[in-house]
Amino acid sequence: MRDVAGVARDSGEIGQSVKSAATDVSRVARMLREEVDYFLAAMRVEEADRRRFERVPGNGLGIALRVPGAPAAVPMSLTDVSRGGCALAGRHASASLGAEVAVEAVGLGISLPGRVARLGEGELGIAFRLSPKVIADADRLLDIVQGDGAGEGFSQRAA
Repeated sequence: MRDVAGVARDSGEIGQSVKSAATDVSRVARMLREEVDYFLAAMRVEEADRRRFERVPGNGLGIALRVPGAPAAVPMSLTDVSRGGCALAGRHASASLGAEVAVEAVGLGISLPGRVARLGEGELGIAFRLSPKVIADADRLLDIVQGDGAGEGFSQRAA
């Protein structure tokens, strides 16, 4: 009888693990579906707007990388940027591949949510969550690094 009770208890624990894993898969599938939908919408835009997805130099702009659960933002510098993502240079010990992060342009009020798409020695690739707001904020950042939005008086470089 004890063996049956033990098997029943183990089955309940396994069932909870499966349920938790299914919830995680559902959440990731929903996020990926949103990314695909935004990507497809972005690809239907005018040719002039499509060029905004080409990477441009980031000019070493100071960036704060926020990783959920980390005690503080990580200072990094912008290597390059496009509407779809960016490359950052600096130490990123708290970031892991696939992690949800936010890229914040220091002092500009721009926060771009995304996920870590590439990890390298001293470099990090971020794929932005493509929503209309993120694309608008990425456009502001592109204008700033290309000199079109420098009217805000921002010229900070990462240390």
